[in-house]
Amino acid sequence: NSFINANVYAGAKVIAEGKNGLILGGSVRGLTGVSAINIGNEMETKTFVAGGDSEEDYNRYVESFQKETDAQKKLSEIVEKMTEIVKQKRLGKDINSEATDRLLLALNEKKDELFEALDKAKKEKELLAEIIEKGKGSVILANEKIFRGVTICVEGTQMVIPNNTSFMRYKNEAGRIVTS
Repeated sequence: NSFINANVYAGAKVIAEGKNGLILGGSVRGLTGVSAINIGNEMETKTFVAGGDSEEDYNRYVESFQKETDAQKKLSEIVEKMTEIVKQKRLGKDINSEATDRLLLALNEKKDELFEALDKAKKEKELLAEIIEKGKGSVILANEKIFRGVTICVEGTQMVIPNNTSFMRYKNEAGRIVTS
């Protein structure tokens, strides 16, 4: 019926309907969108309504992508170094075998750590990619009124409502919010 000064996140759609169908104050985010009868009020109570992925989700996706790339690069360097050391040992060019064995052991441990980091980064990136994909096409619906001062965000693009309006639909097209 109502979300008043609430912080709400849903992995699907947030729906406020019933007698009031009101979102007033706080922050409400629905990954696939938000639908309410009324959003905000005449007093311009600070209200944030969002649909789709957040800027934080996108930044975390970019960060996990970078972590994956870095881990792959370091892993490649370590494997290359290990291969060269083993090659030198086989050719009999290893003059300090004990030190070389310790180095190989340390490199192998580092390699295992990097595989774990790589796996973690891949899983996080895949999860965030799913969230971003699921949030595409989200809409915010004000089935009766949306009031001036409400901040809406659709797929990372924000807009402050400039005037009280009625029966509005907000969606993101090419990085900007369009209304209908």
